[in-house]
Amino acid sequence: MSVHLLDVAAKCDEYGSRIGIGKIARLAGVLHDMGKFSDEFQDYIRSKMNTPMQDNQEEPLSKIDHGKIGALYIFNKFHDSCSVSEKILSEILAMVISYHHGGLNDFITMDCQVPLLNRLKPENLDTQYYTCINRFFDIVCSEKDIDSLFSEACNELNNIMRKVKTERLSVSFTLHLLIKHLYSIVIDCDRLDTYLFMEGIEELPCLDTSDLWKNYLMRLEDKINELKAKPTNTILEERIKKLRLKVSDECADFAQRERGIYLLTVPTGGGKTFSSLRFALKHAIKHGMKKIIYVLPFTTIIEQNASEVRNVLNCADNLLEHHCNVIQTEHEKYKLLVQRWDDQVQFFV
Repeated sequence: MSVHLLDVAAKCDEYGSRIGIGKIARLAGVLHDMGKFSDEFQDYIRSKMNTPMQDNQEEPLSKIDHGKIGALYIFNKFHDSCSVSEKILSEILAMVISYHHGGLNDFITMDCQVPLLNRLKPENLDTQYYTCINRFFDIVCSEKDIDSLFSEACNELNNIMRKVKTERLSVSFTLHLLIKHLYSIVIDCDRLDTYLFMEGIEELPCLDTSDLWKNYLMRLEDKINELKAKPTNTILEERIKKLRLKVSDECADFAQRERGIYLLTVPTGGGKTFSSLRFALKHAIKHGMKKIIYVLPFTTIIEQNASEVRNVLNCADNLLEHHCNVIQTEHEKYKLLVQRWDDQVQFFV
């Protein structure tokens, strides 16, 4: 248990640091399963080790509420502080930890109730609460470590709020995005660490996207040269061919621009699939980007584009196709990939 919590915390720190919330994320990660130190949960784990669950047996794990313990601890310890940032951070962490199974709840309901406060009422404290805390600090880390980490996390929150004030952003919307992103980080790192443990590996393989993009671009350029050399039967076909190639060349040249949001407007049949892919590959190479994601409106279009890209690039499993017609729920790796967007090229609705 301690290894899982520390590994999840480290992963959360790594992902959170990319947007300046590494310590906030680490704190959520290390506390999210504090409730699993309860006698009830430990008895459950021991029983499963002795009697593995059958495929058709109901899983009672979800009925053991282990999420609220870590939330209760961080909320009770810091919410009465005179510091506004400590109050806000304790609420954010309590929300994410408390509901890391089953989805986030509303902070305020339509009838002005606060579900989180109801969940964290003082009368919810029992002997299991103190048992979990004591075992956590005996096995995982010290209370001094948590205090120090919380202080660093508050500094991160203060940095965010200063930026909000400087750039005149919406405070409530910014905090909303922070909670959503923090929640996603905890869920992702929790599931990833569990998957790695079950597979007996330390980390997922990491592809060298730089060489990958260059190889794919070479294959695409071969396909475009093949289309250039393909003879046409009529003047109209030749004209359409030249227009398609012109669009493709302009997209290739445009890829050298800085990162940003760009619009490509081309009529149906104008070669958008290969032109946009040519831009994407060149742009990814220039700026060291790790992923190419296609978001398309209709399943038939997704399937058609995925098939064309897969055939031309010969990219096999590096293309992750995800939509309602792709059902591979029995494959743990597929489920992990569609939750994490961990492949380089993706098609989804």
